[in-house]
Amino acid sequence: PRDRAAVVTFGATVQVAAPLTDDKAALVKAIDAYSVTDGPANYAGAIRVGGEVFDASVESAGELLIVSDFQASGLDDEAELRRAIQRSNGSISTLPVGASIGTNTHWSDMDAMYTTEGVVVSASLVTIDGESVAAVRKQWRLDGPAGKQPGIEWRTEVNGQITGQLNSTIPDEFAADDQLVFSLPPARPRAALLIADQSDATVYLKAGLAVVTGNDQDVQTSLPDQTALDQYQIIVSTIHSQPDAVQLQHLSEYAKRGGTVWLFAGDDLNTEAWNRAPAGLSQLARLPTGSVWRLRVSDPTAAAVTGISPADREALLAVPIQSGYAITPSTEAAVVMRWSNGSPAMVKFDQGAGSILLLGTSPERASSGLGVSAAFPQLVSSVFRAAMAGTTASNFSIGDGRGIFGWTNGMVETTRPNGAVAKVDGRGLVADPAPVFATRGIYRLATPGQVQFLAFEPPASESDPTVADATVIKRIFGVDPNASARAGLRTPMKAPPASNVWRYLMIFGLALLGAELFVSRRGVRSLGLGDPLPTV
Repeated sequence: PRDRAAVVTFGATVQVAAPLTDDKAALVKAIDAYSVTDGPANYAGAIRVGGEVFDASVESAGELLIVSDFQASGLDDEAELRRAIQRSNGSISTLPVGASIGTNTHWSDMDAMYTTEGVVVSASLVTIDGESVAAVRKQWRLDGPAGKQPGIEWRTEVNGQITGQLNSTIPDEFAADDQLVFSLPPARPRAALLIADQSDATVYLKAGLAVVTGNDQDVQTSLPDQTALDQYQIIVSTIHSQPDAVQLQHLSEYAKRGGTVWLFAGDDLNTEAWNRAPAGLSQLARLPTGSVWRLRVSDPTAAAVTGISPADREALLAVPIQSGYAITPSTEAAVVMRWSNGSPAMVKFDQGAGSILLLGTSPERASSGLGVSAAFPQLVSSVFRAAMAGTTASNFSIGDGRGIFGWTNGMVETTRPNGAVAKVDGRGLVADPAPVFATRGIYRLATPGQVQFLAFEPPASESDPTVADATVIKRIFGVDPNASARAGLRTPMKAPPASNVWRYLMIFGLALLGAELFVSRRGVRSLGLGDPLPTV
């Protein structure tokens, strides 16, 4: 029988562009319709899908030919690739195309500071030239709801978010990352909300916040309506005996929309009740009583403590703590401070575009000497300034999207960067965002009463377009691409690959196949110069 082939294209997502067929015109048409995508190359996923394509046929032999530039950054997870190759139990050949870029300039480490004078955006412009890397920090003050300055353009959306794009005009050899789209949380007009309680912690927290916010703080005895929370940069509260599931959910959603929540663990906290809380982020264990505990900074680079002077940091670490809790995070978290026995004392949980900080003690006198310490206002100031710094956490990597929030119920209307509108199930969107957010740009998500703008870019690693050499390809895939390279199949491309070049190479790749294009039950081999060309 005539040999058959299939075409599978892959970037961040994997698609079967043409099923197994002996229709050469259909295969060429599938290749001709292919265009280069923005996301990282999912090699393991392509191999798995190739295996599924082959498993759906009745043949017992075939071959997977991988046509790629084999960008080095896309091959970092060698263990996952090897697992996919082993599961495929197939014959794999590699056809490298492209070449390393000499010079590339791209944006990195963008953040935003929300000040009383407006929003200040900063980012690093990184230049890679061979093995040398240089960076220059750029900064802009957004002087209106919309505008354009050298290197940046922005506008304020209907929900108060700021969306825009950074632009590089420095000539380089890779134009795909000369721009960086961004989406910032709305600017918040009020500085802080303090939830007051009956303990003297309220007095100390209010005094600490006054040092950095002046009179721009609001003190209330209960959490206001969820819609009112977004006016505050930070919400501070001491948690006590029993958790309130509704209030915890409101605080979590507020953080996910870009706010900062700072919680203190009160002396009367019921650990069993809090550890059972549905929205609980951690497990709390009371420290043994009868001892004096001390705090120590475990991550001096954490934004929550970088604003503390060395002298005040030493004073903070000398504060005696009589009552506290060791924190065991239930989710991934950054440990900012630890107790003198090494257990976590203060942790930071990233929540969507914002964060929740939990300190395992309280400034109330029943718990510690924090409130009367001269270093306490410095700790409050440092945490507050970190909250004011804002975030670009509304920016996601193509093919990832972990951390997308607030869309778990009902249908979500999505507007893609090209203007295409579609409705998707919210739960499915959170579980598998890659098919929806497949290209770079700003996406609009809407449900009744809620609108959110998210920016998607390729991972930062995609800006290092160095291609893997033959040694790396052979180590991972078990095949030697040198023979193909000597035959001129690795075509140098100093700019983003033109789709026609890819099409010609892929069509030629089809001519090199001896059976199915994807995955066989035979061992791995290299496509050598002596292999006969099959009939397609």
